[in-house]
Amino acid sequence: NAPTVGTGTWTLVSGTGTITTPSSNTSGVTALGYGANVFRWTISNGSCTSSSSEVTITRNQTPTVSNAGSNQTQCE
Repeated sequence: NAPTVGTGTWTLVSGTGTITTPSSNTSGVTALGYGANVFRWTISNGSCTSSSSEVTITRNQTPTVSNAGSNQTQCE
């Protein structure tokens, strides 16, 4: 959500990744690591208590291409 009062900032909580525009609620991320990558969006307004929410982006490895070998013909 875009802050109506205060300033929003994305931070990386765990995993790996680069936040492209940390101050934008619609920021993208690049260089995600495999597995769970947790990001936190925090809205702060001076001396008031901040508000935050987390999102997890999971990146799975592409499976290895299967290869069953060449076709074969068998005679009985």
